[in-house]
Amino acid sequence: MADYFRRLASHATRNHLAIVDPVSPETSTSIHHSYAQLLLRVTIFSERLITAAQETQRHLEGARVGLMVPPGLDFVASLLAIWSVKAIEITHTVTDSRQEFIIYHAEYKTKISPLLQGRCCIDVTTIMPEARPKKVVVPQSQRHQLSPYYIAN
Repeated sequence: MADYFRRLASHATRNHLAIVDPVSPETSTSIHHSYAQLLLRVTIFSERLITAAQETQRHLEGARVGLMVPPGLDFVASLLAIWSVKAIEITHTVTDSRQEFIIYHAEYKTKISPLLQGRCCIDVTTIMPEARPKKVVVPQSQRHQLSPYYIAN
């Protein structure tokens, strides 16, 4: 996995195209995102997961994380963030999988609101596109839970 993140970082330095978001109903155009933009979102989402885990005294390594985000930049960034903290992304029903964390898009909140109780939840729509990483402090004893990419950045 570390090699995968190194390759992503390499593409980011060259500003290659990473993702084309589907056509937005508001703008009627697709949105292009570079690897640099993707890795910035991954870092921010990883920090949100780490902060949520620290605030609730939960461990991320091997944690089950639900992901309900429409296709596009935030879906890919969420998935990579999950992998960067060595959690496990779950693709089946939330009620059957004992997930501790859920990353979701606001458009799904009414559908999943009963499932959010007792879980660490991150709404990707609350993370502004211009957001910057805060550099969350991870205790040395928990660093083994993170991918080498996250520790290096």
